[in-house]
Amino acid sequence: MTPKKKARKAIKAKVRDIVQRSGATPMRKWWRRSMPHLLVGVNYFRVGNASGAFSEVRQYAEMKVRTLFNSAETAAKDEHRMAEME
Repeated sequence: MTPKKKARKAIKAKVRDIVQRSGATPMRKWWRRSMPHLLVGVNYFRVGNASGAFSEVRQYAEMKVRTLFNSAETAAKDEHRMAEME
């Protein structure tokens, strides 16, 4: 028994929605906002042979978080460079 693909897609959609709304949110605030949604997924995937399904969701969430914070870091560096040029 494995978790349904529909449930995995729903959790990924929640993660995607949180990341899209984040913008320049500090890491701690983002983490507090996203943890309840990820924990719901963890509790759901606790049943049956869910290792592969949970790994898929975990990797997706990590990718989104890396993308969000790398782009924020790049934007901050660009602002700093522009300030130095002036």
